[in-house]
Amino acid sequence: MERGGGSGPGGSTAAKGSALGAGNSTVCDECAHRKENKTIKKFYRTYEIVPDRERCLLKQGIVCMGIATRDGCGALCPQVNMPCTGCYGPPEGVLDQGAKMVSALGSVLDIGDCKDLSDGEIAARIDAVIEGCRISPAPVTSTALRALCWGKITMKQITISPITRLEGHGKIEIFLDADGNVANAYLQVPELRGFEQFCVGRRAEDMPVIMSRICGVCPEAHHLAATKALDRLFAVDPPPAAKKIRELLYMAFYVTDHTTHFYALGGPTSSSGPMRALGAQHSGCDP
Repeated sequence: MERGGGSGPGGSTAAKGSALGAGNSTVCDECAHRKENKTIKKFYRTYEIVPDRERCLLKQGIVCMGIATRDGCGALCPQVNMPCTGCYGPPEGVLDQGAKMVSALGSVLDIGDCKDLSDGEIAARIDAVIEGCRISPAPVTSTALRALCWGKITMKQITISPITRLEGHGKIEIFLDADGNVANAYLQVPELRGFEQFCVGRRAEDMPVIMSRICGVCPEAHHLAATKALDRLFAVDPPPAAKKIRELLYMAFYVTDHTTHFYALGGPTSSSGPMRALGAQHSGCDP
């Protein structure tokens, strides 16, 4: 996908399928830290060491998601010596950001010569390297590293995509170990909405109208959140009548939102059961 075009009077309209504010490469490619051909013997949390500001954070043992994250942010986190947390989503051509990151970690782990080692011995070495480390944005266990990176242990993957009955797109990845137990589970939101980019260069007073478009189910909540942000921005305290009008709007939204959820989103499955025919679940009535 191409980076989105300009907006406003005289600006070009972004092409269909564009990723607004994002590029086609990775955060690693726009990061100024020096890249090294080095393996990792130990991972660290960000408060455990003071990393070298010139060297790649991942190669210093700090889990940085830059290698598995789409560029476009200007590598702002690595610029201040903090690891990328993957907020721009997977780069072009990558469907599963988590699997991409696990694969990258597996390629840099220093567990020595694995020749003639048993699966258990390899697993023990991997455990020793990542002991006590929690990978952001989701925990990556040694089981996942063994299965996805070294191919030594069989793991079953269950994918639920897309997740329905919510605003936007979601995906759930469930990994089962050799015994059929859940070893790891991930909730992913793969789409880039780009609302931050819509707001750049616009008047602050436009924010409530723009933010209400975030969700077609709960626009009132986003509208009021943006309105309260304006209150703080302009350092004003609305009069009592205005506060009551806002409260009335939100109470009306509360009623309609719960009604929508009950009759159109979660209610049909809850009332009819997941084993009924798909059409019956979605319609909420008997076939």
